[in-house]
Amino acid sequence: MKILAELNKRGDNFNQELDFVFANVVMALIADTMLVWLPAPRATFSTKAAAVNQSALSKWLKSCPDNAFQVVPASQARFTVAQRSGAVFRNGAKLLGVGFGSSLFGVGLTNAITSIKQILDPEFQPLNKPQGVLATSAAYGSYMAWSSNLRYQIIAGVVEERGIEKLFHGNQAICGVLSLAVRTSNTFLGSSMWIDYLRLIGLQKSPADH
Repeated sequence: MKILAELNKRGDNFNQELDFVFANVVMALIADTMLVWLPAPRATFSTKAAAVNQSALSKWLKSCPDNAFQVVPASQARFTVAQRSGAVFRNGAKLLGVGFGSSLFGVGLTNAITSIKQILDPEFQPLNKPQGVLATSAAYGSYMAWSSNLRYQIIAGVVEERGIEKLFHGNQAICGVLSLAVRTSNTFLGSSMWIDYLRLIGLQKSPADH
């Protein structure tokens, strides 16, 4: 789906921008892997000491919902506006770090491969100038913090919890298929918007510049 989005946005320039495509796909795959791994339960040691040292902010963030629009069961206390806002902040901070780190690796790897090719073959001419590692990493981190984050909040809390799950309550098969379709579409949209964002801030050429 990510490659399809790249092909759709780059069109006739796809082959000329394969280095950008490679970097973007690597970045996205690393980011997806990290986002799956981060929430996974891990063994902790010295739990008593950790609980004592836990900051008030950390405790408060843990009290926030999974997403800003999360449905609250009748038996549970309602989340405050501050807690719902905290869900956006917490997820945004996580995505900022994940985006920056995955881009640092993805763009760095792409530039390294290009440099090795030039060393091994002096006649090799890269299709594009090397991307700025720090600038692209900062851009990807910020993009994930606002765009990916807000799309996640809306899809998880509004589309799925308040839409699909209410309309098809009790039918897990339909809910699963519709959620998969929505999230797949979101992946395509996010990949396309990332290319537009890079062009908007001048980190990659627009089709008119070729």
